[in-house]
Amino acid sequence: ENNNDIHSINDLFGHSLVTKYNNSGYEYITKFKEENDPEDKIEVVITEEQIQGFVAAEKADACFYSEPTYNFKQKQAKLPIKLVGEPLFTETNGFPFSKDADANLIEDFNAKLNEMREDGTLAEI
Repeated sequence: ENNNDIHSINDLFGHSLVTKYNNSGYEYITKFKEENDPEDKIEVVITEEQIQGFVAAEKADACFYSEPTYNFKQKQAKLPIKLVGEPLFTETNGFPFSKDADANLIEDFNAKLNEMREDGTLAEI
């Protein structure tokens, strides 16, 4: 929260970033480092712990978070961390249903989801 050194992905050189293995953040930072960090100046810390807690405990300097997830987590935990910079990547999410879910429920859900896409509500969220 009080660290003002990092404002963009380019400010991570000389700092550490925590991520979970094999997620969007891991994929993004791996590609970014391959293309931009031949001297390995960005330390990537892999954990299965909650990454925002890792940053709050000063075990790493930064992590990737979507704004909705960050806002939700902050309502729960109120950790001394903050969002900085512009979005770096877009995640695609699915909405799983059990194999025996009611077909009408899925149809109604998909119809509402399409309506939200069309009227801009989904992008706003």
